[in-house]
Amino acid sequence: GEVPGGDPRPRIFDIVVGIDRTEVAQRVSVDEVSAAAAKGEGKVLVRRSPYGQPNKAPLDQRGWIYLERFVSMVKVAMVDETEASRVVFSNSRRVLDEILDGGMMLRRAAQDSESVLERTLEDFFDVLASKTFGGASTDKLLDEDFLKSFSPCGPPADGDRDV
Repeated sequence: GEVPGGDPRPRIFDIVVGIDRTEVAQRVSVDEVSAAAAKGEGKVLVRRSPYGQPNKAPLDQRGWIYLERFVSMVKVAMVDETEASRVVFSNSRRVLDEILDGGMMLRRAAQDSESVLERTLEDFFDVLASKTFGGASTDKLLDEDFLKSFSPCGPPADGDRDV
């Protein structure tokens, strides 16, 4: 497809949104799109996606987003309760409440005992294990037990992941 002021040839990660010669939406490979464009068989409509395929997982199911929120929970747990709302920001009241509540849980667990903190962290790790990590995530580059290596009860990680 033609892009105003741009290169009309399809590129890696472009998303085909249509071909004007087809009657119904169908999956078309990059090779088929390139061949159709080279033969002049209709216009290929593409949406540029230079950073790869969009992540279609809901935000609440994405592992890296949960990790960012968990780090914020730890930050909340480390400051005085009166300062908690000053160290985290979100445009979503629900997300802010999740972070503040998680921080309060961590603070109370740490004040109670090491074993209570350990169980509380295990609960957070269980939630993390239920999240989705995209195909480009570094967890795909490592073994499947990567997340388990963060468990305070589990064995330490091997090799360059020792902490």
